[in-house]
Amino acid sequence: MAENVFEVVKESVTTREAAEMYGIEVKHGGMACCPFHDDRHPSMKVDRRFHCFGCGADGDVIDFIARLYNLTPKEAAEKLAQDFGLAYDSQAPPRRNYVRQKSETQKLKEKREHGWRVLTDYYHLLRKWETDYSPKTPDEDPHPRFMEAIQKKDYTGYLLDLLIDSSTEEQDKWFAEHSAEITAIEGRVKIMAEKPTNRERLREITEGIEQGIKELFESEKYMRYLSVMSRFHRYSVNNTMLIYMQRPDATLVAGYNKWKNQFERHVKRGEHGITIIAPTPYKKKIEEQKLDPDTKAPMLDKDGKVIMEEKEIEIPLFRPVKVFDVSQTDGKPLPELASSLTGNVQNYEVFLEALRRSAPVPIEFEPMAANMDGYFSSDRQRIALRPGMSEVQTVSAAIHEIAHSKLHDPKRAEPDPAWKVVMVSDGGTRKDYSQGFATEAEAEQFAANADWRYVDENQFEWRLEVEEDHSAEIQAAKDRRTEEVQAESISYAVCQYYGIETGDNSFGYIASWSQGKELKELRASLEVINKTAGELIADIDRHYKEICKERDIDPTARQEPEQKSDPIERLAADIDQFAFDYDPYEYRDTVDDRETALRELTASLQNGDAQGVRKWLQDIAEDEPGEWTAEAVALLDRLDQLVPERDTPTKVQETQEPSIRYYVAECMEFPTMGEYHDNLSLEDAVRLYQAIPAQRMNGIKGIGFELKDGSDYEGTFPILTGDTIDLQTIQEIAYFRDNPQVQKAVQDLVEAMPEMQVIQVREPEHDSPSAEFREALLVLDDAAYLHIQPCDTGWDYTLYDKETMRELDGGQLDAPDLRRSEAALRICEDLNMGNASIKYAPLSMIETLQEAAYQQMQEQVSQQAEETAAVPTQLPDTPEQALDEYPMPDPALTQDDLEKCGYLDSDLLPLSKERAYELMERDLTVYIIQEGENPEMAFDSSDLDAHDGIFAVARDEWEESPQFHEKVLERQDRQLEREQAFRSHEGDCFAIYQVSRDDPQNIRFMNMDWLQSHDISVERGSYDLIYTAPLTATGSTDAKLEQLFQQFNLEKPVDFHSPSMSVSDIVALKQNGVVSCHYVDSVGFQQIPGFLPDNPLKNAEMMLEDDYGMIDGIINNGPKEPTVAQLEQQARSGQPISLMDLAEAVHREERDKKKSVMEQLKSQPRTEHKKTAPKKSAEREL
Repeated sequence: MAENVFEVVKESVTTREAAEMYGIEVKHGGMACCPFHDDRHPSMKVDRRFHCFGCGADGDVIDFIARLYNLTPKEAAEKLAQDFGLAYDSQAPPRRNYVRQKSETQKLKEKREHGWRVLTDYYHLLRKWETDYSPKTPDEDPHPRFMEAIQKKDYTGYLLDLLIDSSTEEQDKWFAEHSAEITAIEGRVKIMAEKPTNRERLREITEGIEQGIKELFESEKYMRYLSVMSRFHRYSVNNTMLIYMQRPDATLVAGYNKWKNQFERHVKRGEHGITIIAPTPYKKKIEEQKLDPDTKAPMLDKDGKVIMEEKEIEIPLFRPVKVFDVSQTDGKPLPELASSLTGNVQNYEVFLEALRRSAPVPIEFEPMAANMDGYFSSDRQRIALRPGMSEVQTVSAAIHEIAHSKLHDPKRAEPDPAWKVVMVSDGGTRKDYSQGFATEAEAEQFAANADWRYVDENQFEWRLEVEEDHSAEIQAAKDRRTEEVQAESISYAVCQYYGIETGDNSFGYIASWSQGKELKELRASLEVINKTAGELIADIDRHYKEICKERDIDPTARQEPEQKSDPIERLAADIDQFAFDYDPYEYRDTVDDRETALRELTASLQNGDAQGVRKWLQDIAEDEPGEWTAEAVALLDRLDQLVPERDTPTKVQETQEPSIRYYVAECMEFPTMGEYHDNLSLEDAVRLYQAIPAQRMNGIKGIGFELKDGSDYEGTFPILTGDTIDLQTIQEIAYFRDNPQVQKAVQDLVEAMPEMQVIQVREPEHDSPSAEFREALLVLDDAAYLHIQPCDTGWDYTLYDKETMRELDGGQLDAPDLRRSEAALRICEDLNMGNASIKYAPLSMIETLQEAAYQQMQEQVSQQAEETAAVPTQLPDTPEQALDEYPMPDPALTQDDLEKCGYLDSDLLPLSKERAYELMERDLTVYIIQEGENPEMAFDSSDLDAHDGIFAVARDEWEESPQFHEKVLERQDRQLEREQAFRSHEGDCFAIYQVSRDDPQNIRFMNMDWLQSHDISVERGSYDLIYTAPLTATGSTDAKLEQLFQQFNLEKPVDFHSPSMSVSDIVALKQNGVVSCHYVDSVGFQQIPGFLPDNPLKNAEMMLEDDYGMIDGIINNGPKEPTVAQLEQQARSGQPISLMDLAEAVHREERDKKKSVMEQLKSQPRTEHKKTAPKKSAEREL
């Protein structure tokens, strides 16, 4: 039975399939960004139907495509049928109960297309990574993505080429064998590549074009654009602008296949295409009334019915495509262009005659003022040129005046009538639909063919009508400046096309002319220039060929270029060409003007200065394999013959007098950025510093000195940065402090700029009273180090064991008025040390002591963690805990139960019969699983009664159900148990905490700086445990945190029911038994100690063991000895106390407090310690 197109489409294609087919990304769970409003976050649910929760759009797949492409329902259905390859009968009546069943062939085809799409996307992603992440310098560590691109790009390209040449059967076999690999690649591409749709790419391209037009009208940019336009005069303004923005030096572009098939050239490996906008029209067949060719009335058949005929129409659509310039290709040489002329206007008389024939009015020569090159007379309908000008100037002036005669002749300004088709609604709104029709009949025919109707959300019906287009005037009135801009632009573009170099001094007013003009007006001028220049070039080409044929002249004949007679000039030209061929991208980035660069290279070689060139060629000869090595060696041999290597003047350098000069930089942090001057006197340095504008760039200007004396300290060093002269830093460097030249240079600058702030030198510690208030390192009794340094309240001190470098004690002495020697004696007295000897030690030892103490602390923490892990973390009666697991619909069953029934896919989850009854009552679809057969849908409870085996529910449906959400929320009722499971998990794992709903501290989304500024500490009581899982991320702790942040923002687990990981969240990592907590800050993570309290279950266990003497062997659950504080509290409350108890408590505490530090040194074990040499930056004198 025949099938209607609507029924075939609705039953065969879901809205989700159609959305993905036309470039709309559908995320997990069927959510996508709505294309019908400005949707930045997915708000549209897409499955068999679609519904947007943002704008309310709703309907089936035909409604979706009709809205997406502005089509009628029938057009949308036909487009879907055509694109999905569905067969239907256009005359068949609608029928129901159409069941879609894919054939095995269709399944294999879909699998092939899917695999091919995955490999292609991955290959393009690798190419992008190879370019974006390539190392900028030889010493830079390569990015992991760059390494992946290098390792896998060629192999992926090989697979694509292999699959192209393979048969369908071979492709099916390969994809079947590599399905797991394809799935893994697809997942990686989805995570790492945000691939925009054609609609988004077109919008970005269009916005870039509009911005480019606004910024275009500057003299230099505008001239470069006109040069590009002259080479692509057959392209639209949009595409010309795109080519100019991406590759201004392009000369001839074509697509990849066109280069290969039509020109027998291939695109070079690694070349990046130029994006332009290409039409991709959609063809469809429509039925319309057959009209009489004379009367235009509908024709009738013998029964009196209107004859219908089928007609194919074309709907214009556009998409971005890639083209490549001829310089990006290799292969068969292209034929020479007959219209190419040299800069000296070869065949000048022929070219001038071609201009005469192309002009709409006669061209004559007549005497005129010297400041005039020519003019166009509208009254006399002629062009006059001044005789005696150069050939180039004559041609340029002639084209300029021809442009005036074509565009700005008042007698030719008769406006042509034009018609347009508009959309009209019942509400009275009118909008343009299509323009540019020469006659009313043509516009009406277009509207009839379109047959467009639309009902909007206000229930207004829209239709098409025809009206006269008064805005489409072919000749609009222009001011004089606009006319001159258009004429001069056309002249420049045409001359550039023919290789005639003209002056650029006539474009100085372009920028001022464009100010204040709207984008529409600027675009209109560009379109006029583009169209007129293209027409004029075509006319000149045609007439030039005709004249050459008439006069028997070979238009392709060229004058041989003058050969360079000087061997050094030839060598310089060959080196320049080799540099361009070796790395054209680097050459274009570093060389602005090739001719200037060649002249400078030639002059350097003639002066004997070839060290830089020689070293560059030697590096290539040593490092590059293949043809580059041979060519570099050949150039080196010629260089050695013509420019011998100079002897290194070592003796001269040894006897050279030390010198010091100043330099000035606009950005002292990066001197090579911005303005920079070196080898300056003091007067020149001050003058140039004051001349640099302070706010020109985000840098701080300054003055420094450059020392040349052959020492290790030779080079540049800053003195003045901004408005501050830093004497302190310079004086802390002993070599600079003792160098009279440096001291004089700094002092001279201070005297020359007295208005600047000076950071004074700190007085040395010895021979000065201030030394008694500086830090010091002392050795006490040859047994311990004492580090003492001033603080706000007095003196801060730390005591280290001399042999093990372990930190023993530390504290503060609240005596700010004491000198260092007095404070040291007071501290020694409190520590009961220093009685034998007190000696000074180098301050450089401090960093070594601190580093050793830190290492020992880390070892102690690790040891404690191992001991903690060895102790059982659960009491005997505590149930076993586990990390958060996927909430199965039936906890009694696992995926293995399905596999035992022969069902190996993971899209279904197992159910028992009881659970199947419950979920069916809650409107979830239940499937019957029978061994060896496909799952069958259960329609009612009777189907469940008839089956005694296992049942299943679709994973997607389960994850979207309220029951799944309820199971996830149940986790919040088990905070302590889940946290205990996280702590006791044997392997590495992580936990995510988020601010609780009531937010007691009001810190949600606040960064760490805000918390610190409000003196707020992060407390566990303000957070809920949201998620726990095993830790599979790799790398350092920071790398693991970044991977978790990316995962929980881009590819969240389905049972993570929070919007994302955000600022104020806390991630707890357990690695090798050690737990660390990290605050999600605005940038990166901040580790926070003390967030998780001690394990409550472990504390209960330890208290139990302690009371029964299981730890130290002492029964200590009897009455404890009272402390002084406890006894005093009893006395204040009026309770009687024993004076003997008070005396004993005081004695006990004094005894414990007075325990000798020397006893601590004797009692602690001696451990080996690897001493670290002090860093050069840490060298300080006592």
